[in-house]
Amino acid sequence: MDTQRIILTAKKALEEAGITEYPIKIVQLCENAGIRVFQEYLPENVSGFIVVKDEDFGNYNYNKVISVNRSEPVTRRRFTIAHELGHYYLHRDKNDNLYAHRDAGQRGKIETEADIFASNLLMPEEMVRTALEYQNYYEGGSIPDTMKIITISKEFNVSREAATIRLKQLKLI
Repeated sequence: MDTQRIILTAKKALEEAGITEYPIKIVQLCENAGIRVFQEYLPENVSGFIVVKDEDFGNYNYNKVISVNRSEPVTRRRFTIAHELGHYYLHRDKNDNLYAHRDAGQRGKIETEADIFASNLLMPEEMVRTALEYQNYYEGGSIPDTMKIITISKEFNVSREAATIRLKQLKLI
């Protein structure tokens, strides 16, 4: 799937949920899609997973589930939820069950696509640019890259690493 289509899918998800402010309320977005989010202790190398089935799944008593590893920082959990939601929007055949999980260091085409979706969902370009414009205004001009990273990290409730990657994608640092 091409990057532009992934970006448009993330925008559409936000629009359909009526989300126009940051930080993005990622759990609300999942609930709007009929997906329940759980936080629990998972194996150390598993950040989270999504399951979509015709019938209720395991002990969750629900058929659409995202579970994230409670032992990871909140910013990482938010990105993992958005990543798993990306699998739902991008990789689910409407008539099939879906199972995907986010493991430490896991790469591949669909994992990269889910990361692009998550990044665009949690840090939409227009909102990032607006946040930096406000920061520039209050600082009285251009701000250093490190301050941009800190600003986006705090305003969007994402890790500094995620903010850095997103700002580089947008050519803002």
